[in-house]
Amino acid sequence: MQPLSLGERTALAEKILSTKQRIAESVTEEFFVRHPDWLARYGERGRRLGVEDAEYHQNYLACAIEAGSTVPFADYARWTVSMLGARNIAAHFVVENLEQIGQAMRGVLSSAENDLVGGYILAASQACVEPAPQAAVEVAGEPQTEMALAGKVTYRPPFAVSGGRRQTLLSTRSSGSRT
Repeated sequence: MQPLSLGERTALAEKILSTKQRIAESVTEEFFVRHPDWLARYGERGRRLGVEDAEYHQNYLACAIEAGSTVPFADYARWTVSMLGARNIAAHFVVENLEQIGQAMRGVLSSAENDLVGGYILAASQACVEPAPQAAVEVAGEPQTEMALAGKVTYRPPFAVSGGRRQTLLSTRSSGSRT
C-alpha cells in the first residue's frame, strides 16, 4: 500500500473523529456485555468513563494517522496502560478495547482505510504489553534515563486533541485524577 498524502491522512482522521462518539458508546456497551462484573464493580460511572476512554483512544488514533506515524499512538497506549494500571485495570483490557474500536470501524471505513487503521491498532496493542524503550535524555549535560527523571518531569503522549487542536503535553506535575 502506498503511503497516504497529508490530505488523505487528514480526511481519514476527520472520518474517525466524526464517528467517535457512536463507536465509543457501542464498544463500551459491548465491553460491559463481555464483562458484566465491571458494571457491578464500577457502575454507571464506569460506563461513562469507558465511553470517555474509547473517545480518547480514537482522538489519539486520529492524531497519529494525521501525523503519519504509529509512534504517537503506541506512546499513548503505553501511557494509558500506566495510568489505568495505577487503577488496577490490566493492560489486556486496554488491548481489548483498542481491538474493539478497530473492529467497530470496519463498518465505517473502506478496506484500505481499515488496513491502515489495523496497523495503528496493532502497534498500540503491542505497545501495551511491551516495555517502553529507554531513551537517553540529557539534563545539565548528564545522560539521564526515564527512571532518573521520575519526579522531575511527567511525560504525557505527544499529541492530544482538545477542542479540535493538537497540543504538546509535557508538564512537571500531573494529578492523574478522574472525576
